[in-house]
Amino acid sequence: MAVLHVLRKWAPNRAELRTFLKYCFLAAIYVTLGVINGFFVVAFWFGLAFLFLTAWVIPTLWRRLTR
Repeated sequence: MAVLHVLRKWAPNRAELRTFLKYCFLAAIYVTLGVINGFFVVAFWFGLAFLFLTAWVIPTLWRRLTR
């Protein structure tokens, strides 16, 4: 029982889990792009721009447009 109590403290809350799932989804898209065109996988700056665009810019614009 003590182990379950400790594990509950370490378990992510819903917001953290949602963020993790979002990054998993974005990683899947990035891998798919890499399979289609190998340039995307080896280009560090493209990967950084992709993460910036999909994880920050698009959700921010979506929130502003749907208010």
